[in-house]
Amino acid sequence: MHLAKQLFNLEDARLVNAYDVNINSCDDCKVCHHHPRCKHTDDMDSIYRMISEATTLIIVTPVYFGAFTDRLLRIINRLQMAFERKHTHQKPLAKLTHLHIVSTAGVNKEGMFDGVKLTGRILATLFDATHHHCFTFGGTDGIKDPSAHFKSLIRKYLTKLSI
Repeated sequence: MHLAKQLFNLEDARLVNAYDVNINSCDDCKVCHHHPRCKHTDDMDSIYRMISEATTLIIVTPVYFGAFTDRLLRIINRLQMAFERKHTHQKPLAKLTHLHIVSTAGVNKEGMFDGVKLTGRILATLFDATHHHCFTFGGTDGIKDPSAHFKSLIRKYLTKLSI
């Protein structure tokens, strides 16, 4: 989150911590295929509402075994309902202008971010995001001041955002 704050003005952002919400897992029940809604009533309802009202979605996550955290994946998997709304019911949940993913990994290997980048491209397609960027910061284990350590990379990313 510290690195995301260096890249974006999050002052007016609505933040959701995946570990603070009660989200049931998608169990492929097919309710959303037959109706433009999910069978579950939980905190995902407020996330659907936030996404439907947003023009920008920023996802911030550490990377574990090349993927998003399990709690974030639970939220992303529940976006199956958004897929069905768009493709089956022709009632898209949202159309975003910007989708950004900021991810960190303890190891400094670019391949560690492949799963995150792929999921980001799928989400960008789902929400017809006009601008999609994945900002990766590898080698974060033991760094006490990430913004100082990644200063030149942050500058490079900010230049990319100004295109």
